[in-house]
Amino acid sequence: MARPATYDKTTRDALLLAAGRILSTEGAAALTMRRLASEVAATTRAIYALFGSKQEVLRAMYREGFDGLARRLAEVEEDDPVERVRALAFAYRRAARERPHLYQVMFACPVPEFTPSEEDEALGLATLMTLRDAVAAALHAGAIRGDADTITVGMWAVMHGLTSLELNGSLDVNTTADVVWNTTMAAALGGLHP
Repeated sequence: MARPATYDKTTRDALLLAAGRILSTEGAAALTMRRLASEVAATTRAIYALFGSKQEVLRAMYREGFDGLARRLAEVEEDDPVERVRALAFAYRRAARERPHLYQVMFACPVPEFTPSEEDEALGLATLMTLRDAVAAALHAGAIRGDADTITVGMWAVMHGLTSLELNGSLDVNTTADVVWNTTMAAALGGLHP
């Protein structure tokens, strides 16, 4: 009797990377199990064994993206409350730049068949709470003024907007992404000083 095939993390990671590449270059219609398998010289059996379905491939991309973002945010060790918010913004940027194939699924999933579950969305919200906690600490220290929720959503909008524009190459027009990030974060945080 034949033993069932086992598939390792390397195969899983290659499939997630290939899925992201297909989505970003060819769109949702091109992402099929057969196409995904051919991209990494695997079988559709490998995909079904590792994920179960196309929706679960997307769910794995979504969750892995937020897990990676959470790890990057957790690495921030800045004590100054305002500098901590800035450092979290740059950690967000790093996480997206390291794995852009996951970023698009996390925030603008281009595949209509995939809808994050409540548990998936809770994972995403938990990463935003890291930023909110830093904003609340800066408010408590008197380093900034305003409402914690409003500032958190505003800062996330700035971070997300800059990241999305950078990933599609729009920040490097007549300037550089680094200059745009530094200038924008200085202006956003400077406007919150009491």
